[in-house]
Amino acid sequence: VFDAYERDLAWVRVGQPVEITTPSVPGKVFTAPITFIDPNLVMDTRSAKVRVILENPLAAGTDSHRRELLHRVFADGRIKAESEPVLTVARDAVLAPGGASLVYVVKAEGDYEPRHVTLGRVGDEVWEILAGLQEGERVVTSGNLLIDAQAQLDHPQQTPALPVAVQPERVDAQQQAALELIRAASAVSAALAADDLAAHNASIASLHTASMTVAEQLGEPGQRLLAVAHVGPAKSLAEARKQFYPLSMSIAGLAAQWSRQLPAVRAELKIFECPMAKSAVPSADTNQGRWVQSAGPLRNPFFGAEMLDCGKEIQP
Repeated sequence: VFDAYERDLAWVRVGQPVEITTPSVPGKVFTAPITFIDPNLVMDTRSAKVRVILENPLAAGTDSHRRELLHRVFADGRIKAESEPVLTVARDAVLAPGGASLVYVVKAEGDYEPRHVTLGRVGDEVWEILAGLQEGERVVTSGNLLIDAQAQLDHPQQTPALPVAVQPERVDAQQQAALELIRAASAVSAALAADDLAAHNASIASLHTASMTVAEQLGEPGQRLLAVAHVGPAKSLAEARKQFYPLSMSIAGLAAQWSRQLPAVRAELKIFECPMAKSAVPSADTNQGRWVQSAGPLRNPFFGAEMLDCGKEIQP
């Protein structure tokens, strides 16, 4: 049984073949069709349950009762969908896809026009555009988050409507702030992965400061980060992980965009995901827990020594 997020349901159909992989059977791909899509969304995760029935063969080289797939293992399912030709832009081009979706149209070198767009379906690499753009218009796919932040600083009381000219020194300052935030988050993550409360409390102030700096620079797009940036010393590891989770999720989301747009960030960034975070942090709004590290290997901050290597690296 898979979770299909609400935004992906437009692609999902009964009968579609699903390619299934699981860490418990590395290197093997199982294939089976979708047999049922639950019409009731799970409200907490905004996802629907998708059932796939597949054969569970006997495991090679074991006793006759052992099957390859054990009960309740985690798995990833992938489907391939086709569409008629539609107007699309790269996913990196779209800001705030959950709200007032915005792209920056290139008018001239260093001159960009903010444009609100109506989004359709989302693919792995592209968004479908239903309104707001014409075929052949060029849009920004690298650095648009920083362009938008500058627009917010230049016109804080306005919905973006004016052309924006990029000032390199401001972009450099924002890139440095992004790097400092990632380094601070990585330090706190390392402390929690080591079950070291003292190290967490010693480094948490730097994470708070770096988060506030980035949130202020991003303007309106930084409101989600600002809402969870107020973290401080904790009395227990459980308390520390509870306050770290929402901030880490927000930072990981921003870091994914920065990694695609800023080479300096990409050079020292890894993003990891744990599929069982809610077991360690009951207040988490989903089982997924993401965090950033400046280097590998994976060290899970939500479980620490209990399940230090639980998770996988996410490619932004």
